[in-house]
Order: sequence, then C-alpha cells, then structure tokens
Amino acid sequence: MYIAGLRLPHGLPISHENGVESIVVFTTLACVFKIYSDTKHGSTKAKAEAGEITSMPKSPWGIRATIIHVMASFLPPAVYAGTVALNGFVQPEWMENFGFSENIGVGEKAGLRVVACVVTLTLWKVWDGIYKHLGSQLSPIGVREKPKLVETGPYRYVRHPMYSLVMAQELLFSVMSWSYIPLLAFGVTAIAYAVKMPVEEHTITEDPTIGPAYQEYKSRVTSRILPGIW
Repeated sequence: MYIAGLRLPHGLPISHENGVESIVVFTTLACVFKIYSDTKHGSTKAKAEAGEITSMPKSPWGIRATIIHVMASFLPPAVYAGTVALNGFVQPEWMENFGFSENIGVGEKAGLRVVACVVTLTLWKVWDGIYKHLGSQLSPIGVREKPKLVETGPYRYVRHPMYSLVMAQELLFSVMSWSYIPLLAFGVTAIAYAVKMPVEEHTITEDPTIGPAYQEYKSRVTSRILPGIW
C-alpha cells in the first residue's frame, strides 16, 4: 500500500511496530522542519535588524566546526526518517544492528520512545524562548554590524544555551530511534562545540563595540553548555 508515495505494509490495521515508527518519524520531521524554519526566519529578521555579519573568526576552525556540528545534528534524523518512511515505517536490518539491547519488554520500549517524542515536542517552548532572547544576534558564527549583548532568559545561566538544547535533543533522538548512532553524533557534536566555542567567543571579545561587555559577561556566566560542569 502506498500513501503519498510512501510504502506501507499490506493489510490493516497497522502493526504496533509501524505505529511507533510512524510517531517517531513524524516527530522527527516536525522537529527538523521547525528548527529549519525558525532559523531561516530568525536569520532574515536578524539581518534586517542588526545588519550583516561583519566580524568573522580568523581561525578557519570556527567555520569547519560549524559545518561538522550541523551535519552531525541533522544527518542522523534525516537518514532515519527518510529510510524508515520509505521502508514502510519499519527499520531495515542494517539500522536495527545499531539498536539498543532488546532485553526490555515491547511495551516498555515503545513507551520510552513515545515519551522521548513527547519531551521533544515540549522542548519547542524552550527553542522559542532561546530564539526570542537571542533575537537580532542570531548567526551561525561571527558578529553582526549592530551587536548587542544577550544576557536574559537562559543566557543568564549558560553562554550557549542553543548548543545545550541541540545536545539534549541528540540524546532524546537516540531514545526515539532506539539507536546508538545519535550517541556517536552527540560525541562528534560535543567535540565540534569544544572547538568552535573558544573561537566564537574570541571573535566577540575582539569586537570593539561589544567586546568589553562580553568579557564582563563571561566573568559572571562562567559555564558554556551545562551550569557548573562545562
């Protein structure tokens, strides 16, 4: 059976496995679309309000790390959603080989995966809050023409709350997809952030307009990702 070009298993009703995978696939697609849409809209608004990005890192590793963490964050969900949807909402064997232990009941496993989907959707409020507070200063890396210090909302506790949320979402996606692959992506993302953040912050502190204020902000908010730990 095909619906909107997607192959579904023959016969109704749809199996328990199909149902869980469908929930995960559509949650994943909704999440990816929201992040893409919000980032695109936010970047357009930031450009209109604060101008172009005028100060870029001198080190090439800032941009390289940005590309790496974006790919690590988006490729696993995209591959999962596309592959499972085209396979009739069933994980193919090669994907199951990367799965967590099956020493858990079917109901418990499904429950954990669905709960992870629900938590993902509830985190949208957190995403919205971060975008709201970051406002005109949204950029992949670099300082805009009219920079200003952002120290409200989650920025009172960590200097890079958006990165915190991306990493949390990768952990959630590991449970959603019941796979080790997002955990590998989590490790790659963490390394990329560890490389990018010092470069990114150095670029901000070197900016004559916002540099002194950001340096003082760093002395007050000492954590980058996780309060008191990182």
